[in-house]
Amino acid sequence: MRRVISAYRAILSAIVPERHMVRGFIARHLTAREATGLCLDIGAGTAPFADALRTALPRAHYVAVDRISSEPVAVIADATSLPLPSASASLSCFFQVLSHVPDMVGALAEARRVLAPDGHILIVYPFLIPECRSRDLWRWTMPGMERLLDEAGFEIVAHEPQGGILSWLTGTLAVLPGSLLVAHRAGWRSGRGPADSLRLALALVLSFPFHLLGFAAWGLDRMLDRKPVFYLGAMVLARRRPGAG
Repeated sequence: MRRVISAYRAILSAIVPERHMVRGFIARHLTAREATGLCLDIGAGTAPFADALRTALPRAHYVAVDRISSEPVAVIADATSLPLPSASASLSCFFQVLSHVPDMVGALAEARRVLAPDGHILIVYPFLIPECRSRDLWRWTMPGMERLLDEAGFEIVAHEPQGGILSWLTGTLAVLPGSLLVAHRAGWRSGRGPADSLRLALALVLSFPFHLLGFAAWGLDRMLDRKPVFYLGAMVLARRRPGAG
């Protein structure tokens, strides 16, 4: 069963356009940085971007953090209470996690606490996507996220939307099979029995054409709409602003 789930996740990593958008953002904006210390993947889950972070920041020590134990997770902790020293990290990451955190302000404050004075925060967040299987609490426009980070003590370094209207359309169609077939609250922990595996496989087959169309939609959106109004979400890198906290 573990092999089935591993294969499912590997296929998703290859065919989902958003994964490629995030990996590209990491490569563009982190590769040139000589970061050392800890690279924290907070709320890592299955850690789909661990390899991208290790490649971009080879001198940093990648650490997956989550409330729930799993194979990639090295530290079990809540985002608002990290058992790590202050100023010990060069990068704190939230990949589609902050929208699930009840105390998002507290989570950002804790991420800032563990960052070194020249540290950065990387956030991938949703906007116009269906609600995730895990409990979703928040959505942000790009200006809204910039204001949130400014109030939390960060300066924006790079901020990019995930697609435009065509990406939004194909992305919405791609998630429908999984939303209908996979247990809503199980999320990435789905797939504990044969019936779950069959549902995952069927959802993957049904969503596959829309994921492939998503790559064409992504390219067209970049050509036609440089400042999209419709976008799935966005990726932002921000620097820890000097000062107390």
